[in-house]
Amino acid sequence: MEISYRKATKADMEIMTDLLFLLYHDEGQAPELSREELFEENEVIFADINQIFFLAFDGEKPVGVSHGALRREYVNGTNDGFKGYLEAIYVLPEYRKNKIAAKLVNILECWASQLGCREMASDCLLDNTGSYNFHLSIGYEETERNIFFLKELKPQDYKYRQDNIVLKEVLGAEEKSAICNSVLRALPSWFGIEESIVDYVEQVKMLPFIAAYDGGNPVGFVAIMNHTPYASEICVMGVLKEYHREGIGRSLVIACEKYCREKKQEYLTVKTLDESRESKSYEKTRLFYLSMGFKPLEVFPTLWDEDNPCLLLIKRV
Repeated sequence: MEISYRKATKADMEIMTDLLFLLYHDEGQAPELSREELFEENEVIFADINQIFFLAFDGEKPVGVSHGALRREYVNGTNDGFKGYLEAIYVLPEYRKNKIAAKLVNILECWASQLGCREMASDCLLDNTGSYNFHLSIGYEETERNIFFLKELKPQDYKYRQDNIVLKEVLGAEEKSAICNSVLRALPSWFGIEESIVDYVEQVKMLPFIAAYDGGNPVGFVAIMNHTPYASEICVMGVLKEYHREGIGRSLVIACEKYCREKKQEYLTVKTLDESRESKSYEKTRLFYLSMGFKPLEVFPTLWDEDNPCLLLIKRV
């Protein structure tokens, strides 16, 4: 038996639903839930950038699934802050006691830790002694009698892509420009104005610049503009579309937050297209920044031009 693990994709929706249906329906956690209802729920969950699924395989056979989420609201027994949450874990009965569930949870813990969480929380039903003992066996502690669990996560640079994604600061002006140019031109739904691309390509030469690499190839970047002793701005950021939903954008924003903290700054800002101008692409962008804790501060209707109203968002770091 050789078990492999990977992040679930949209093509895995049927596999995820089949495994989770065994958990919720056959094992009695939600016996009233139909498979069709669960499939629809999973489609909604999968579209949420704050949630993720991982799968375990024995060869080509799917044998386990885990579902994790990022939460900012208060969770019983945790410190008030950004944390990961184990939403669901299931392994086929004939594959249990092989540490597959523990590995699936560990992958979720690493995912949450890499995105800045320092705690991972979970829960189980009061009479589910199997789940209770499982949580204890992998390092969780009971916090309250609902029942909730908590495990401290150690900071780590874990990457859940099969190909390692590495963040590096880029110092050379021409290298910054080349990365910015190649990434922005590959994102016409976000950066479709030639004049703006040219301005960014020139502007980033003088700015702190962090790039994400898949192997030796740049797949994303962020450039930071230092405005005052109290605040910096995400001047421009882009990630190749085929690398979206891989945590790269989050990692780049976290790197910006670290930059601000090292400079003793209190705030990080970013500008994007306001919702008064309809755009599916920028709707996703706004949701991304909101999920990262940014708050809308002010709209500038003509800062860029009348057709592109500017929304300013801010986050305390």
